[in-house]
Amino acid sequence: MAHRSASGFRFLHWASIVATLGCHRIPGEVPDGLRRDWLRRDIGVVERVLAGLPIAEGDTVDAVVARLGGVGRADTDLGFGGQSTFASIAGGYSSCSFSLLSLERRIIEATVTCSAGAEGGSAMVVLRRIVKPPLVESTDGSKFTYSYAVDGGKGLLVAAVHQALGTPVVPAAPEPLMAALNVLLSGPLTLGFACGAAGSPPPGRRQTDLLVGEKRADLLRVALRGTSPVGRVYAAEGLMTLAHDGIEMVEADRDAIAKLRAMPIPLSACEGCMPTSTTAEQYLRGLPPRAAQGAQGAPDAGR
Repeated sequence: MAHRSASGFRFLHWASIVATLGCHRIPGEVPDGLRRDWLRRDIGVVERVLAGLPIAEGDTVDAVVARLGGVGRADTDLGFGGQSTFASIAGGYSSCSFSLLSLERRIIEATVTCSAGAEGGSAMVVLRRIVKPPLVESTDGSKFTYSYAVDGGKGLLVAAVHQALGTPVVPAAPEPLMAALNVLLSGPLTLGFACGAAGSPPPGRRQTDLLVGEKRADLLRVALRGTSPVGRVYAAEGLMTLAHDGIEMVEADRDAIAKLRAMPIPLSACEGCMPTSTTAEQYLRGLPPRAAQGAQGAPDAGR
């Protein structure tokens, strides 16, 4: 589950998302078993996507959405000027999704994917007749894609985070520990201990517990300065827990955690069966005593 901005989902009327109506001409023969009205919706969706592309340097998310004629979208505040946006347009058999990463409102990376479900595989035969660059068909013919990135791409957001929190040194570690670190760096993650009726650990919990169990404060310091807001808070929790256990929390980490606690961005969390939202301060303040006490200081005794 992705953490979301205070405004949450910003969806337009359902009709503007799932139904692209109008007299869209179907080129060529219609494959057996396909509904013409659904195909017209599919064609309308692809035409809207083509009208919104390509993305140009300096384009904002709002500008691209406006060119698409309005779509369903969800924005996630990444902090430090970063935002991730997921937008989608659904037709009859197919749909197109937009994954956008922006910094200070300007898009720095984007991926667009248009595909048809299992029941509408034959619809790709029709869509192939109208698709043109910049959409490109995948080698297996299952989808059409478009990718965009400014020079530096996501690295620009990484640099913004490092400018605010400090640049970490990535140490060597066994593959399982590096895999855990990469999960905390990339997300999507959810804060908490047990989610759903089964009480399963949410994404990020096992990875944090693994790094804490291995006493890898050095790896947690890297996650503390990642682009995932939830991953950063998990790392803060881990460092606070290790500090309680006698492993050094350096001054730079204390400063970084203080900055994160002051940020009001909403973070995805769970409390049993109920998904909820929290902030870094609310979550860290409510931790069990072991981690909470670690925030108060600990002797220098670790990595």
